Amino acid sequence: MASPQTVEPDWAKPGPKSKGRTLLRAVLAVGCVLMVLMWIGIFTDYFAKTAPGTLDDRTFPDAAQPICTTAKTKLDGLKKAFETTDHGDRANEVAKSNVILRDMLDQLRAIAPTADRDGKMTQEWLGDWSTYVGNREDYVNRLRVDETARFLESPKSSATEQVSKPIDRFAYVNDMESCNTPEDMA
Repeated sequence: MASPQTVEPDWAKPGPKSKGRTLLRAVLAVGCVLMVLMWIGIFTDYFAKTAPGTLDDRTFPDAAQPICTTAKTKLDGLKKAFETTDHGDRANEVAKSNVILRDMLDQLRAIAPTADRDGKMTQEWLGDWSTYVGNREDYVNRLRVDETARFLESPKSSATEQVSKPIDRFAYVNDMESCNTPEDMA
């Protein structure tokens, strides 16, 4: 007795390779390779970009951080302006913190670069700081005579951005977290 033969369906028979299937396989292979390369780039920081405002030389940020940390520690030892209920007391607290901030700025100016790109950015940042402290000093003067006086911050690059924003942004991108504007009046 002869064994029965199995008949393969047409769809299971190998046929000539179509150009569409070959192209699809090539596209999938290239896609897989690109995805692997993308993840290698991500994990090795190949695509990392330097934030605008980052200094080329780390000398100033490394020297500035301890100065700002000392000032911040002194500020933390003072009563916060928003914790006071009397406008005269509030003015006195802000005035005390302004003295600390002016001293910090004097120390930072003494070590700040003045030449090239880093010098230009640092001097602008210190100028913004001076404007900010000047705003605080103006607030103290107005607060001494008007209990409803409000802290008014100068605008920077646009009418919607206060000067403290670029100060804090520069401090952030240069790893000088202690050099942010204080939060004693919030």
